Amino acid sequence: MADLSIRQALIADPLARSGELAAAVAADPQLQQLQRQLLLDQARIKQALSLEVPDTLPIKLLRQQMQLSQRTQTKRFSGAIALAASIAFV
Repeated sequence: MADLSIRQALIADPLARSGELAAAVAADPQLQQLQRQLLLDQARIKQALSLEVPDTLPIKLLRQQMQLSQRTQTKRFSGAIALAASIAFV
């Protein structure tokens, strides 16, 4: 395999175990370093994407959204009453 195709194969899948790829990585210290770095990057990405979400978070978000929508409905209703009152006094 050419050096470029080996690097591309490593970047695509650092855990690949094909015979040619394994032999090329074993023979070249730079490829070994690249493979180690890619594996480390994959582990960091996996750790960053695994977030713990509290069980109560969806309930809190829904409650907050409901309260916000109730506030906007109250403001609209108050505005309509004020408009009707101003027209009634004219």
